[in-house]
Amino acid sequence: MAIYVDSEKAADLLRSHVCGVCGGRLTDPWDPVENCYRIECGTDKAHMGIQRVASLTESYRRGEPIDPTIEAGVKRGIAKRTRTQTPAAIPGGIVLPHATDAGNEQPLTIEQIQGLIAYAERIGLDALLGHVCLYFGRPWVHIDGWYFHARRCGWRGGARSAPLSKEERLTMNLSEDVEAWKCEIYDHEGGFLAVGYGLASRDPEVRFIKGVPEKWGTPQRRAEKRAEEDAFRKAFPLQGIPDEEEVTGG
Repeated sequence: MAIYVDSEKAADLLRSHVCGVCGGRLTDPWDPVENCYRIECGTDKAHMGIQRVASLTESYRRGEPIDPTIEAGVKRGIAKRTRTQTPAAIPGGIVLPHATDAGNEQPLTIEQIQGLIAYAERIGLDALLGHVCLYFGRPWVHIDGWYFHARRCGWRGGARSAPLSKEERLTMNLSEDVEAWKCEIYDHEGGFLAVGYGLASRDPEVRFIKGVPEKWGTPQRRAEKRAEEDAFRKAFPLQGIPDEEEVTGG
């Protein structure tokens, strides 16, 4: 599945992503037929799909192994950012990375924080690591929580993402103002596990998902993240989470 983008998006993807198959660097040759840049693996053009490179903080929250010599520094950085970003705290000074409701941006109350921590514990995740958040008052598993859960299930495979092809967009009857990506989950032997889809409006003023303005990140990243969440939800289902028809991440 080829990824065709303009020069600005090509530069962003080359900085933030690697090949979803081999983890190698990407290249962006000019495609004279499509009249734009084509993102592809710099090692093997047959490799399909890309994967965003996680930061050290994201890797730690996802339960991925990191260099033990820098782990303490990563923990201190998380604690410092959490203290400065969280306006509410439960007794004992415990604060959460996600300090507001992701749906309506209202600060969490002490009762909501306590409930979110209890909810995360019930499904085997950690609210203090940002594995869960509230979305319009309902608990929602964050993308880091899905990666953590997948690794806990023994997953050591890969997640390959790409925008939908022209044919796929036509099949789904998508308009040009909608960014659409898919994510495919594979096991460590390359076996296919699940595919997920994510949509986002390219208009920042549009309230595309459950009445929420599409102002978080870029349309590409919103759609890519939603596709990842959808794929992990299918590949490694969790008991006790909201129905995907009721809540869509953002």
